[in-house]
Amino acid sequence: MFKNYFKIALRNLKKSTGYTVINVAGLAVGLACCLLILLFVRDELSYDRYHEKADQIYRVTLDARLGEQEINGPIAPAPMAQTLVNDYPEVVQATRLFTYTGETLVRYEDNQFIEEQFYFADSTFFEIFTFPLLRGDPETALLEPNTVVLTESTARKYFGQDNPMGKTIRVDDEFDYAVTGVVADVPENSHFHFDFLGSLGTLGNSRNPMWVSNNFRTYFVLAEGHSPDALEAKFPAMVQKYAGPQVEEILGITVDQFFASGGRFEFHLQALTDVHLHSNLDYEIEPNGDITYVYAFSIIALLILLIACINFMNLATARSAGRAKEVGVRKVLGSNRRQLTLQFLMESMLLSVIALGVALVLAAVLLPLFNELSGKALQIDFGDAGLLAGLVGFAVLVGLLAGSYPAFFLASFRIVNVLKGQGQTGLKSSGLRSGLVVFQFVISILLMICTAMVYRQVDYVQTKRLGFAKEHVIVLERFDALDAQQEAFKQQIRQHPNVVSVAAAGTLPGRTFGDTSFFPEGASPDQLRNIRLLFTDFDLLETLDLDLVDGRFFSRDFTTDSTAVILNEAAVKEFGFTLEETVGKRLVSPGFGEDEEQLIPVIGVVKDFHYQSLRDEIRPLGMFIGRNLTYLAVRVQPDDLGGTLAAFESQWQSFAPEQPFTYSFLDNDVDALYRADQRTGNYFIVFAIIAIFIACLGLFGLAAFTAEQRTKEIGVRKVLGASVLSIIVLLSKEFTKLVAIAFVVAAPLAFFAMDRWLQDFAFRVDISWPIFLMAGLAALGIAWLTVSYQSIRAALTNPVEALRYE
Repeated sequence: MFKNYFKIALRNLKKSTGYTVINVAGLAVGLACCLLILLFVRDELSYDRYHEKADQIYRVTLDARLGEQEINGPIAPAPMAQTLVNDYPEVVQATRLFTYTGETLVRYEDNQFIEEQFYFADSTFFEIFTFPLLRGDPETALLEPNTVVLTESTARKYFGQDNPMGKTIRVDDEFDYAVTGVVADVPENSHFHFDFLGSLGTLGNSRNPMWVSNNFRTYFVLAEGHSPDALEAKFPAMVQKYAGPQVEEILGITVDQFFASGGRFEFHLQALTDVHLHSNLDYEIEPNGDITYVYAFSIIALLILLIACINFMNLATARSAGRAKEVGVRKVLGSNRRQLTLQFLMESMLLSVIALGVALVLAAVLLPLFNELSGKALQIDFGDAGLLAGLVGFAVLVGLLAGSYPAFFLASFRIVNVLKGQGQTGLKSSGLRSGLVVFQFVISILLMICTAMVYRQVDYVQTKRLGFAKEHVIVLERFDALDAQQEAFKQQIRQHPNVVSVAAAGTLPGRTFGDTSFFPEGASPDQLRNIRLLFTDFDLLETLDLDLVDGRFFSRDFTTDSTAVILNEAAVKEFGFTLEETVGKRLVSPGFGEDEEQLIPVIGVVKDFHYQSLRDEIRPLGMFIGRNLTYLAVRVQPDDLGGTLAAFESQWQSFAPEQPFTYSFLDNDVDALYRADQRTGNYFIVFAIIAIFIACLGLFGLAAFTAEQRTKEIGVRKVLGASVLSIIVLLSKEFTKLVAIAFVVAAPLAFFAMDRWLQDFAFRVDISWPIFLMAGLAALGIAWLTVSYQSIRAALTNPVEALRYE
């Protein structure tokens, strides 16, 4: 029986080639889109789940408040890990990770490379995380100071095929580390990656007893059967016991008084498997994902597939006029409703399986582009029998869902009505079909508006005046490697004819800023305020074109500037100063300098500038004179950049022939802050194009069947004098109404979605109604172009042939 159904289904699909192509194309694109998004979502949800104890691993996070400054990050003090193990029996084991944000020069014989993922960890690291050691003992690999574990690819880069165990690498031309292990490369779906893992015991700050100094990432394994909430509830007592005396010593008030004044110092727990998608904290090792995007993309995938299914349903019911007699004849010959329903469902499932085959080819072809778009390395494993079986099952399910309504609809025709010619149903008589078309264009218009708004916001953050000049600034990295030759090199660079200005700095916009705490002279220590730090020299004001609003910048004429500070406007507000009184004020910090009582005069105020992402408010910043600074910012003329860089490299090699020359452009560093938002915009434009394409495929098919069903009417109208234009308007106006209704529904949905998304930006564009109108007009124009071919073709039909129709 099913063999017969299959043959008839195949025959019908071959007979209606246009219908088959439209449906296969729509379903294939929808399924391919779903498959790619499924790969993306599965990858996002898999982060950190490969660890054997993934469900038991937690990390400690800090939630603190100093004055008006909030500190939220996955950081903890040095004693935290051991305290957890000693004081709480439910903690099986703990480890610390120290991530150095700068660049590290690593040498082995003639091989030398600049590395950015040289981290440090306790010897218990491999007891917590499942990173298999290919060489070495996981229990002792990081036990001794000045030892290091390399990843497999890093070991190959430095040692080739030789055994690296016991060999010594040179770090920053100062420290030697013995290789004690080789670990498998860190999987892509990890919230942090390392190339080198040095023993944390090497660093002196690993033994820092201060609980108010938070520089380490602390992870631990919680024993089975114990609640993380119950453990976290014990942390306030821990803070009182260990941090309380230190707070009292530093601030001169008890920790209870600190809390009563509005301060906050709390530790919380976060499950390892929640880090990638549920963490938007400061000081993350690497940018995390966002569960909101996972939900959004999953919904978009389902909506795109739903649009394709709607095409199938619409076209199948629109074709009912052509298949009504077939149904009548089959019923006369003895077919019952169940048999007819199975026949039509077989057609839809066959069509869906064919579409799946096309979709797999499309997905394989588009996967490299999708990987480039998403920044991932996703793969389709065609050898995975389970995956293929699941996809076939999914395609059959899609066929059943898409074909169920048309199957029951067609099988329900009555023999008498069919044979009398009353089985036809057109666009006007089908409110359901019109509603489905409206739904398709609601999704399309919604995605068009969201795409336009995302791109507008990305353009805004990339072109907004940031308070400093980022263009034409070359950043020479590892400037500190020149040591005593820094000033001489800087003078050589300044003499180049294309150089406008040169300044050294410990960090720059787009990079990581450290912080510390100060309070105004004469204020009580409980007025401690946390501010970001920028160490620089005397020329940063000119090089970055910063605006000085009061006082002066650092000058070589004032030797006391070595202990002075320049604040931004946000810091002035944070300390409770007025702009007029700020210059001349003095600050003191318990953690600044060797003398805790050292007074730091404020000599100037710079206008606020966006040194971090526009997602964040401008935070308080203090600028200090620094030594042995990491970066050299060089403002140049835009002419002959290649020649200028070649000259810089030549100068560098003359000063440090064994040091690699590395550089970046400041505008690229700043733009990198918004790379994720650019990807989001790219996602939306791709999804919008796909949704519109599928919707237009269905609209094209519907227009063809509508024109076919109204052939006689068109002929009569032409005989009675109707013009070609009037016929085109007649056939197009119904679709125009549907697109207009879709716009009315989509506009408020898009407004709500974009308003929520823009809330993540402290600085954002306004939601612009002209964008909504343009999206609606674009959708209407696309719909007109889609139906115009069929409308014009019908309008130009010879009325004699039209009246002979049927």
